[in-house]
Parts: sequence; C-alpha cells; structure tokens
Amino acid sequence: MTKRTNVNDNAYDAALAQISVNETDPIDQKFSGPETLVSVAQDVTAAWADSGAEIPMSGYTKLGVWINIDINDSENFRIRALAKHTSAGADEYIVPIRTVYTDKVSIEEEYLEFNEDEDQLVLFEIDTNNLVPYVQLQIQAGVVGATAGQADEIVITKSYSPAGPRQSQKPFALDDAFDSVASNVHVVEDNPLSSQFVSETLVSDTNQVDAWNNYFIDMDNYKNLGVQFSFSCDAGEIDGYMWASLQSDGTAPADCFYTNMTLDLTGSASIRATAGSDASDIVFVDTSQPIKYVKIQTGNNTGDTADITIFSKKQA
Repeated sequence: MTKRTNVNDNAYDAALAQISVNETDPIDQKFSGPETLVSVAQDVTAAWADSGAEIPMSGYTKLGVWINIDINDSENFRIRALAKHTSAGADEYIVPIRTVYTDKVSIEEEYLEFNEDEDQLVLFEIDTNNLVPYVQLQIQAGVVGATAGQADEIVITKSYSPAGPRQSQKPFALDDAFDSVASNVHVVEDNPLSSQFVSETLVSDTNQVDAWNNYFIDMDNYKNLGVQFSFSCDAGEIDGYMWASLQSDGTAPADCFYTNMTLDLTGSASIRATAGSDASDIVFVDTSQPIKYVKIQTGNNTGDTADITIFSKKQA
C-alpha cells in the first residue's frame, strides 16, 4: 500500500485553520532605493577615470544612473560602464556595441557621449541581464578645456525584471481545509485589509520637562501616513516637528540624515502650544513618496513643561 503525500500539506495551518498563500516574487524585492555613488564633484579628464566605487549587481538586471553634469569648458562629456566578474578585481570588461554585416558581426567599445555641452541632469539605464556581478562607472571628456567639467553627483538605483511573466506560488491543501462538520472549505484572505494598517502610540507623556525627544516611523512597504499631535502646555512652550529621510543603507534610524518637512506638510514652521494653551493637529502624508523614515521631534526648553500625546497610523 502506498501512502499518498500531498506536497502542499505544509501550506495548511491547522492552528489558524487557514491556507497559506505565499508570493514568491513580491514587488518590493524588485527595486533598490536611491544610493549616492558620487557626492563630491569629480573633474573630468582626457583619460577614462573611475567614478565612484564598483556597484554590486547580483540579483538585479537593470542599473539606473542619475548624473548631475557641470560642463564648465569641457566638450563631449562621456560616461561608460565596465563589467567585472570579481569584486576589487583588476580586470574590467567593455560592454560592446554589435553591428551586424552580411559576413560578420563587428563589435566596438560602447560609451555615452553628451552632444549638448551644457549643465544638465541625465538619467540613463544599463541592462546587465543578471549576468554581471559588478559594474564600474567611468567618465571622460573629448575636450577638457580650460576649466574641466565635473560630475557633481551620481545617484544609482537598481531593479530586477524577470524573463517571462511574473509568477506567484499559491499552494492549497484542499483536503485538510475541508471542514466535514460544517461541510465547507476554509478560505482565508492572505492579505486582509486589517493587516495593511499599523497603528501606534508614539508617546504619551505627562509633564514632560526640559526635553527634546525623537520618535521614528519606518515607512518601508507603506505609502500613506497619518500623525495626530495633542499638546497641553503648562509653562513655556512645546514644539512638534516632522522630518523625513530617504537613507536606506542599514544605518540606524537615529543616525540617518533628515530633512525638515514640517512647513511643507503643515504650512507652519512647527506645531506649537504655549503656556496655558493646548494645540492639536492631524497631518497626512497621503502620496506615494519614497520615504524610508519619518522622524517626529518634540522639544521644550529649560523650565517648560507639557503633556504630550502622539498617535500614528500608516497604510500599505
């Protein structure tokens, strides 16, 4: 006698009486956030020169290069991408252009040359087809001129586009999911609406004195955010601020670089309550902005006291 084995048995959670539906190719794993490759202006020369560190490309098929060019007196600003099979390896390989003739295929070095000799912001795309482990960018000028042109900044993004249609693995264990007593099949929504919201009390503090405090909200995989402030000031004044950061390189939230967004989001320099008064506000960040962290900052000076409550709710 042979025992029938259902390869999808592990997809059924008996404790929760539900079927697991797992997406094996989620969209958030197809794109890397912006990374600054060159932050200090680099002069262009007549010879090819490395621009920024080598770029790891394993698992990605496309590289986006966002370059800020200050042309100065240079002409024919050029940029190219070299392929490397080993990190820090000495060998760098050109990615050639192929020209097909009747009797042969001719190849020659490929680079991009900017025909307009002017300051410009340019985005271009490099296809690596998941074949190139590392890419090294280089810049050069056909004519350097009296004052060399510069790459003021280079930012990169990476993405993955699989060959063929996007697929999801959706295992079902229908035998185990059937309830013979109730005579029905348990069907559980894998991503219910309730799981797309995260609510949090960032702070609830009475008589906060002489303190500047920061509270951080991780916005990865979320696009909408609501923050509610409630201040009651006993003495002096209390201020609330909202800051945002795109930094997504593994740095701890408290150590990331932030930009003050209070005026943009609220129309005021701060959310403020003064002695003997209350202040409350609800702020919505309701567009799909690529924000990594939101920092909520509250502060009062020496001798100031206040009651502070701040709620947040984010939505996928």
